[in-house]
Amino acid sequence: MEKTKLTGMTQEEVDSFLKEKKITVAVMWEEGYDKDGEYVDQIFDDEGNFKSHGEDAVNIERMWGFSSPNGFHTFEFSGLEEKEAQYLTVVFHKLYEDYDTSWNDAETLSYSYVKTCTVPYVPQPPMTEEEQEEVRNKLIECIDSGNVVIPKEVDENLFTKSGIVEDWKPDYENPMWKNIVEELGRFYWTDEHGLERYGPYDTIQEAKDSIENYCIGREEAWHSERMAKADQDAGCYDDPPYGGFYEDLENFKGDNNV
Repeated sequence: MEKTKLTGMTQEEVDSFLKEKKITVAVMWEEGYDKDGEYVDQIFDDEGNFKSHGEDAVNIERMWGFSSPNGFHTFEFSGLEEKEAQYLTVVFHKLYEDYDTSWNDAETLSYSYVKTCTVPYVPQPPMTEEEQEEVRNKLIECIDSGNVVIPKEVDENLFTKSGIVEDWKPDYENPMWKNIVEELGRFYWTDEHGLERYGPYDTIQEAKDSIENYCIGREEAWHSERMAKADQDAGCYDDPPYGGFYEDLENFKGDNNV
């Protein structure tokens, strides 16, 4: 079975999925609480129909769920908006049915995603030429004020002429960046041995920065040990953890040529 996407769904895609599967998303249960956070008993009429939560209820927690031809379920979470509940329901079904995720894990993961990311996805129209020109002018103002430094590898015409495509990339690339993976819109990475897992991070740049700090820490620890052995005249040294790859990093402190 083809696995459909979980992230970046528009409201139209969510509605289409619910309609295709004949799933209805609605508030399944409500609970009222007073100003002290105490539960307020519900009020029912003589026929047993719910009327209200009473005058003391200042906070109403709504529990969303779904009903479908296969049954119904109430999610064990409150604080959802209707569109979040709809998105959660779609992700839950896809995780459970398409990705063979357990019921509880599918429920938890789908809730975590909708409360972490902005859903549904709203595509942004491309910038007009006028909007692009406004951005260019602001960049030029920042550069003129001295708040921005352009690397020498970047063509200075990039900020002064329109229609120029610049594909500049830095020479430096950390070999451990290949260990970064994306899961449900968050980023994780593992160490060089595949034993330790780090994250989550909101952006891939945060994951890269974490790797840099990790590698620099390893290099600094190796350098300290090497200097200690030199002081003790031990006569033997371990190889640097990354073959000295990070010795030339700008923010690495220490002389590794001893």
